[in-house]
Amino acid sequence: MVEPVNIRSLPITVGDLAVSYGEVMALDHVSPDIRSGEFMTLLGPSGSGKTTLLMAIAGFIRPRSGSIRFGEEEVVASPPHKRGIGMVFQNHALFPHMNVAENIGYPLRIRGVSRHETEA
Repeated sequence: MVEPVNIRSLPITVGDLAVSYGEVMALDHVSPDIRSGEFMTLLGPSGSGKTTLLMAIAGFIRPRSGSIRFGEEEVVASPPHKRGIGMVFQNHALFPHMNVAENIGYPLRIRGVSRHETEA
């Protein structure tokens, strides 16, 4: 049996985030907070900003204004590869030559996490 790994998660604080696509306001000053270890679900109709919020948190979209903090660190201007988070896109942008576990474990592997920890 593999022992569980104690991975500390940081809280994510989004403050007054605004994102627009041209004249369309996709996020109009939203401020969700995700506590350390909390599991959060975004639910809403198509076009309500769910993916835009996730893309901004991941760093793939630059907001017009607002703040994104991981713990105490402001990351709104940090590039995606410096944020240390992963995202699986809704359009199935997975590695086709890998199974589900390998796709999920890939970001951990490139960060040097041991196979034992990744399996846990």
